[in-house]
Amino acid sequence: MKIFAYQRLSSFEQDDDAVGFSDPREREQLLDYCRRQGWPEPRWVREVSHDWREGFSQRLLPDSEGTHDGWRPPPGSDLLVASLRRLVNGAQDLEQTLEWLRGNDICLHVVSLDAELSQTRTLKRTRVDFDAILAELAVIEGRRGAQRMLKVKHEQRSKGRFLGGSKPFGYMIHSNGKLIENPLEQRVLKQIRQLRSQGLSLRAIASRVSTPIAPVSFKTVQRVLQREQQEQD
Repeated sequence: MKIFAYQRLSSFEQDDDAVGFSDPREREQLLDYCRRQGWPEPRWVREVSHDWREGFSQRLLPDSEGTHDGWRPPPGSDLLVASLRRLVNGAQDLEQTLEWLRGNDICLHVVSLDAELSQTRTLKRTRVDFDAILAELAVIEGRRGAQRMLKVKHEQRSKGRFLGGSKPFGYMIHSNGKLIENPLEQRVLKQIRQLRSQGLSLRAIASRVSTPIAPVSFKTVQRVLQREQQEQD
C-alpha cells in the first residue's frame, strides 16, 4: 500500500517554521488519521509554490515534451492532506484534480474533513460537511489574494516605489512614486550623525538641528538612528 502525506506551501509560508509538517499539531493529525485507518506512517512529500495561480491539476497534464512539472501521486496510491489548502488553489482546481485522481485509482483523504473526498474505491458515499468545504475554499481564495498583493508589492519595491507608511526622514516622494533624497533633510541627517558620534543625547541633538522652518523632534532623531542601525545590522 502506497500512502503519501502531501503539502504544498506558498512562498511566504516556507519561511515560517510553524506551518505544515514543521507544525507538530498538523503532523500529528496526519499520523492520527493513518492510525485510525490501520495504516503505517506515510511517505512525506513537501513542495513550495511561488505562484499559486498554477493549480495542482495543471501538473497532471503532460506538456508538449511529455514531462510534468511537480510531484504527482503514483496510480493506485492513497494521497493524504491536512486540508484542501495544502493541495489546490480553488474550486475548479479541486474538481479537475479529483477527476484525474479517480481516473488513476488514487484516493484523496482530507484530514480536516475526516473524509475520503475522491470516493475512488468506496461504494458507500462518505458524508462530507458542505459548509466545511466552502469554508476551506474561502481560506484558499483569501490566500490567493494575499499572494497577488505580495507579488505586486515586491515588484513595486524592486522598482524603488514608495508603498506607504511613514516616509523616512531625509527623503521625499517623487511624482513617479519613488523615494528621492531631500537635500535639506540630508544635511540634517549628516548633522545628527556627527552630534551622535560626539555623545550627545537625543534631545540635545534635536535641539541643535531644529530650526523654526524645519523643526526636528527627539523622536525623529531616535527613528533616524534606529533605521541606520538596522541597515548596518
